Amino acid sequence: MTSARSAPLGASDPHPNDVRAELHRIAVSRAFAHAGASCQLLDYLVSHRHAQLYSAYSIGVEVFGRSPAAFDPADDPVVGLQLVRLRSKLGQYYAGEGRGNPLRIRIPVHGYRVRIERAEPEPLAGPMPSLRSVPAPSSTIPAGVPMVVMTGVKAAFELTQHAIAIKQQGVDFAIRYYSHSAGKNLSMAEARALTDAGIHIGVVWETIGAHLHSFSRAQGMADGAAAYLMAQSGITQPSGSAIYFEVDCNPNADDIAGPITRYFEGVNQAFKAARPGEPVYQVGVYGSAACCEAMVSVGLATLSWLAPAPDNTPSAPEAPKFESFNLKQLAPAVLPVDDGRRIHVELARSNEGWPTGFFQIL
Repeated sequence: MTSARSAPLGASDPHPNDVRAELHRIAVSRAFAHAGASCQLLDYLVSHRHAQLYSAYSIGVEVFGRSPAAFDPADDPVVGLQLVRLRSKLGQYYAGEGRGNPLRIRIPVHGYRVRIERAEPEPLAGPMPSLRSVPAPSSTIPAGVPMVVMTGVKAAFELTQHAIAIKQQGVDFAIRYYSHSAGKNLSMAEARALTDAGIHIGVVWETIGAHLHSFSRAQGMADGAAAYLMAQSGITQPSGSAIYFEVDCNPNADDIAGPITRYFEGVNQAFKAARPGEPVYQVGVYGSAACCEAMVSVGLATLSWLAPAPDNTPSAPEAPKFESFNLKQLAPAVLPVDDGRRIHVELARSNEGWPTGFFQIL
């Protein structure tokens, strides 16, 4: 049996009848049941895919009925939220009911212009490669220190098969990713495996890029909406738990007061757009002491995860220490797991007596 992969269309567009047939298959599917807004948005994007100019403003006005005089996409996140929902539903549809369809309709993560692709058969993927054995760590895990296994940018892998092994070594909680890179993300199966092993779960949203230009109010709204949807529909993350957002750079005071603050304003606005009865999540911040303290003090984050100081940061003994953190990042380590293999992890500890926003799946 073969599955299907997508091949971009050439210069010629598919026949309009084929596109209409694909839209009809999507509209009557189980994935899009009771999703009228998503269907309307998809119809609009497909019908306007050759238009030279259309934007979040035109979508908000023409699809969602916002007032032309009053609508501002920077203040009303309806378009960003609905785009995140639509991308998620299309992914769900083509992973299931639409797997054998002759066409694929996709929406890039950044932008509104749809891509219509033909499906081509491909062989089923082979088994996942085993983790490469690595040398033993030069230092042992500190006794009595609560730890977290946090996959970094260079170690994005599931902990499902290692849950019992790392629990036996004293791991109390594990932090995993929500992001636009599906291979890095916490899955429901992994969340259940960690919970069954007695491990608490934390999640962090990986912001695109580690540069200040990655932070803005609009990006915060988009990231907040995407993280919220993954927590709600992908993991059924319990209400009241937290999603941390990375500030994986070393901003100065002006940067924190400017783009970083605007980014977290956007995250909070996206979270507040949840409908009545939907889960309510806490916003956490991962970053420098100054960044954590600033976001917590102005109420844009309720939890803070203190990142290590950069190696090139000069010491400043006169600067007050930030002791009100909820989590603190420690040194990298290597843990032995099953079959003699070892995995790279990064350690962290919680601040005694402070909440963490972690959760388990019921």
